[in-house]
Amino acid sequence: MIHRIPRAHPAVLAAVVAIAAVAVYANAFANGFALDDVFIILNNPRVRDLTNLRDIWLTPYWPWSGRELGLYRPAIIFLYAVQWAIGGGAPWVFHAANIVLNAVATILVFVLLRRLAGDVPAFVGALVFAVHPVHTEVVANMVGQAEIVAALAVLGACLIHTGRPDGVGISWPRRLLLVPLFLLALSTKESTVVLPGLLVALDFVQRRVKLSPDGLARYADAMLMTLFLLAATLAAYLLVRFHVMSGSVMGVDAAPAMPYLREEYRILNALRAFPEFIRLLFFPQELAADYLPAVIMPVDDVRPMVILGALLLAGFTLLALATPWLPAVGFPAAWFMLTIITVSNLFFPIGVLVAERTLYLPSVALSAAIAFAWRAAAPAASPAMRRLAPAMLAVAVALMAVRTWVRNPDWYDTPAVYRALVRDHPHAYRAQWVQAMSLRLQGEIELADEHFKMAYRIYPRDSQFLADYANFLLAIGRPHDAVTMLEQSYSLHPNVQNTVITLAHAYLATGRNEDALRMVREAERLGVGRASTMALRAYAYHALGRTELALAAARVAVKGSRMTWRMWSYMARNLAIGGFPEEALPVLRTARSLAPDSAARAVVAAVERAVHDGCYRAAGPAPGACDPLGPTFQLEGAAQNASALQNATARPPETPPAEAGGTL
Repeated sequence: MIHRIPRAHPAVLAAVVAIAAVAVYANAFANGFALDDVFIILNNPRVRDLTNLRDIWLTPYWPWSGRELGLYRPAIIFLYAVQWAIGGGAPWVFHAANIVLNAVATILVFVLLRRLAGDVPAFVGALVFAVHPVHTEVVANMVGQAEIVAALAVLGACLIHTGRPDGVGISWPRRLLLVPLFLLALSTKESTVVLPGLLVALDFVQRRVKLSPDGLARYADAMLMTLFLLAATLAAYLLVRFHVMSGSVMGVDAAPAMPYLREEYRILNALRAFPEFIRLLFFPQELAADYLPAVIMPVDDVRPMVILGALLLAGFTLLALATPWLPAVGFPAAWFMLTIITVSNLFFPIGVLVAERTLYLPSVALSAAIAFAWRAAAPAASPAMRRLAPAMLAVAVALMAVRTWVRNPDWYDTPAVYRALVRDHPHAYRAQWVQAMSLRLQGEIELADEHFKMAYRIYPRDSQFLADYANFLLAIGRPHDAVTMLEQSYSLHPNVQNTVITLAHAYLATGRNEDALRMVREAERLGVGRASTMALRAYAYHALGRTELALAAARVAVKGSRMTWRMWSYMARNLAIGGFPEEALPVLRTARSLAPDSAARAVVAAVERAVHDGCYRAAGPAPGACDPLGPTFQLEGAAQNASALQNATARPPETPPAEAGGTL
């Protein structure tokens, strides 16, 4: 061995790598809720109520669009609910759990590598795992806990499997322990379905399988019951998943912001991602919370990076197949291929092109490769190399640890993530999008418009971006342009409530009242509440001269409580036109109470005078100049913040766009 790393008791080595894993993430303890944390944990009713076991275990992962996105992870939702109950929703509880669980995972990596390569090589490999910067998103961001727990279940199963006596036999206690661990892994992260393949690869590394017809037959016979139990576990999980997803196993639209992952270019883009996977494992200096355009530009034809990805895929596959003969070379490749293949988009879209969090379990392959390489190099190492190698290792580990430490605060909260994105990747369309939204909030309308235009030029196929851009255009008085953006958004992703209801508003603002009614009906089909849709119906019917229908819709709408002051004013006008001015007056009192400023209160007062003066009459011509609301539909409602990155593909439907502020 390279003797400059002193031999120590395995427990001491395990403690050292665990301490390293805790120390390098110590500053992540102060982080709050960022990005998907807000939707999956902070604003998730299931997480805030541990007693609501039915919803925790029998609903999709995402609180909305869950069946469409195709994710079902009840075990991690349950663990979040437990942590919420312990700390009352305090962020430090979740971050402490992430840090501790990551340290445990590091210990399990050390134990597994120790069985395969020996004490010192395992220590070296596990130390790299402990400080690797690609794990930052997993440990510093709360929802990364799903990756850690899934890895713990997989590593635990691997340790149970590799810890049995020599030979191919597997005792019943070990078989029965594998079942709950596999179920925990599946219920936390779907990609862990590859666990049986990892167990088989480990048997080849440990030389349990004799490479002869008779030896292979004995191994198949010994593994048959274990594989049957794991297959039965998978079948049971899929059956429940099929029920929860209402008859779908995969979901219908896992990547709404990335149509290039669900169309004919999916394979090309999956191959394009492979060089990025390798770079992130070996050279993780440049990291990003978001690998959408133009951090990585999607491809629609064969390009050099696609060819490189195909060569890497073929090379790793060949190395993996060599595991029975060259386990030290083949096993790292086999582990990497088995764990990356389900998150690579090669077989089905997963919702992201590249995400650092998906490399948590695959990065064990890098640790294994380092451990085997250390073991292989030691016997032939010269005295100079024996002195130099530990120093080189120390420098590499220190550099990775510093990179991880510096990156942790980037996940402090959502604004911190956005600032890091703009700082590190200003050319990305999401960076331009974020800057546009920030400038808009600062009142820099012209600059905001320029950044929106730049984001649109970089990548015009994100349905949520198009919806946000449209809301901005509505707010600055360009409803016709907003309609164009919303129609594009709707064509890309037609099942987002906010997009549909905002398109109805935009159609009203441009006088396309029949189209508005069509969108209102679509919004109702998607589950938008009648308090919102009836208000729009009332205005559309009024504009089309269908007074009785407008009056009926207005009476339903005023029973709602989530309209803006202007919508209440519209309702009062409809009631007065319908011949019920006495009903309009209390509606106007509600409008006045919701008016945000003196200008809005002045409009409400003018509507009230118009009611008293008979401007709105059931008979006679429609109101003209005496109507302070005017003939053009006006909207309070442009979304104020960009949608979250990665999995957060749409804003919650609980926040209708007509209530977010701003005036057309």
